[in-house]
Amino acid sequence: MFLFYTLSCLILVLHRYQTCMSRYIQYVRTRSVHYLLNFSLSILILYEEIVYTGSDSYSSRLCMDKYRSSILVKSSTNFSIPETKIVRLINLKKELSKLPLPVFIKPNRNGSSICSYVLRDLSGLDSILKNFYAHHTDEDEILIQEYIEDMVEISCGCLEKKDHTFISLPPIEIVPKVSEFFDYKAKYTKNGSLERIPAIGISKEQREKISKLTIDIHKLLGCRLYSRSDYLVVEDNIYYLETNTLPGMTNMSLIPQEAYAVGINFKDLISFYIENS
Repeated sequence: MFLFYTLSCLILVLHRYQTCMSRYIQYVRTRSVHYLLNFSLSILILYEEIVYTGSDSYSSRLCMDKYRSSILVKSSTNFSIPETKIVRLINLKKELSKLPLPVFIKPNRNGSSICSYVLRDLSGLDSILKNFYAHHTDEDEILIQEYIEDMVEISCGCLEKKDHTFISLPPIEIVPKVSEFFDYKAKYTKNGSLERIPAIGISKEQREKISKLTIDIHKLLGCRLYSRSDYLVVEDNIYYLETNTLPGMTNMSLIPQEAYAVGINFKDLISFYIENS
């Protein structure tokens, strides 16, 4: 009887998941991948009353809007943000011709550092624009940021329990080995970057400050269960970049490495997610 009941529940869950995914596939067929990365799936999951882990669609969409979420973080914390100009893709070439180089350019709403570049001169701009247009439309927003030299790339996550208390995680230092910064290639190429805990490129005081403020940012942006925020550190200055509400979740991803450093192995981390969702 118990086995029959268990199998019946499993069939029901699979049917609801299949229905949800069918509707989602129909939805995204008429839209760009941009909508997928803005967490429209979580709206459908909520509609279908399927339990999921992590942040809801509201906070996920807010965090995906790098420009507006960073302004909110700057106004509410002690972090700086890189000097940033936001433009439409259709105007990007004209705006870049007016600015001193180098600059850093990236989409306002995208993930995995897709279409992110350090632009030192305009010689390769046409190729860059071609890549942008492969993923975006004229009206999509692009960020032009000051390029910060000699920085230390830092990422830090946090874990939120059901009772809204937190497990603080240590920052991880990222040293790209195959790219100039932690871009798509450095993230997804085996041994593409060196990831260090503790983050020895910054001071102990900075590590503690980043861990604390990562929790503050998580709460400020309305995140749930887990999030990971990215930073640049130059001497005494800490620059906030963005917050990821759906960070990588393999045993070698950044949050699992940070959790392991405080005694939480990968199996226990997955259990934590399930038990606190």
